[in-house]
Amino acid sequence: MRQTITVVGALILFLAFALPGCAEDPTSVGAGVLPIGDLPVYSIDTLDASSMNAQRATVLTTRSDGTVFNWVPTTLFLGNVQSLRSGVFVKFHQIPDSLEGGTVTGADLLLYTRSFVGDSSATVAFTIHRGLTSWTGDSLTYDSLEVVDRYFSSSATPPGIGAGSTDSGAVVIPLDTAMVTAWLVSTIDTGNVNQGVYLNPSSATVIRGYYSFLGSSVFQPHLRVRYLKDGVSRTYVHGTGVSRYIASLPPADLPQNSVQAGVAYRSIQTYNISALSRLASVNDARLELTLDSAASLLTGFGADSLYAFLVQDNGSISLASRALSTPSYINSRRTYSLALNSIVQTWLHQVQATLAIAAFSENSSMDRFVFFGPADSIGLRPRLIVTYSEARLVAPNGGGQ
Repeated sequence: MRQTITVVGALILFLAFALPGCAEDPTSVGAGVLPIGDLPVYSIDTLDASSMNAQRATVLTTRSDGTVFNWVPTTLFLGNVQSLRSGVFVKFHQIPDSLEGGTVTGADLLLYTRSFVGDSSATVAFTIHRGLTSWTGDSLTYDSLEVVDRYFSSSATPPGIGAGSTDSGAVVIPLDTAMVTAWLVSTIDTGNVNQGVYLNPSSATVIRGYYSFLGSSVFQPHLRVRYLKDGVSRTYVHGTGVSRYIASLPPADLPQNSVQAGVAYRSIQTYNISALSRLASVNDARLELTLDSAASLLTGFGADSLYAFLVQDNGSISLASRALSTPSYINSRRTYSLALNSIVQTWLHQVQATLAIAAFSENSSMDRFVFFGPADSIGLRPRLIVTYSEARLVAPNGGGQ
């Protein structure tokens, strides 16, 4: 649907009454300087989305299952909820070699909770596995993770099943002492490779977010080792390492009018702008997206905001042409408004008028935004409201040009 409103400027009336000193019969010198046709005509068009679909961010994934690679995650997500599944790798390095030679009597992995998705009262259950090879490269995807004994041992280490805390304090995860002893030996013996641990989720109603190594030194993951050396019992706490989560979501389980953070699904939207002339000057362009709150999965821990990116004709996303949303309520419904002036102006010189909508907290939350689409009622559909002007030039003799 397209609605157009034309606004004619009042400049003629202003000139007629505000300039009494002008001659009643203008000479040929002034003829055609301000003809009516030179005045800009402002039009407002309301355009509907012709298509909307959810696509994975290709800059963050190389596989077909929706896996996202978080090279610098601020949050580690662990658990399962509504077809979302996420496991966590943690590795401690730069462990002092002074610990080597001691007898490890106990060891724990400490994680600190910062967010959750799903049932906040549920416990995160998982199995603990020894890492076998480097998992920091781009070869790690969710499907390659499923290859038996490639990145982690298929056999869980003692104590086998771990459980996450339901409060905001530290989650204490007991670790196999033989595995941690091998980590200590690896500081002086490269034959015992330290590739950390993988936490494989088994719970089905909650995903918890924990601080990564990029967070505060107080809340980042810690390794606590209790050991006996030279007849003295000691405890050492270490907080240097690397971590990442790897999440998946089957495409069939995600509504087409969606934006999914964490796994990086973006809403690709195309608009019919044939009503706009390529010579138009875009004065204002505003996109309004209405949230389907019942279908969405918003945690309150991620930023309640969206990014809009220009999609070029070759399908690539221009990160330079972007807009940040402003949320508000229209007719009691959550609505996100994005200023798209520069994007729409660029569309006038492209074949396709397409944009990508992404979650602002795409790498640090598991929020799901579901919007009403083109098939919904007029008041709920995406609305692109464009105000533009187009100067009509007139020849000096008053004829149209």
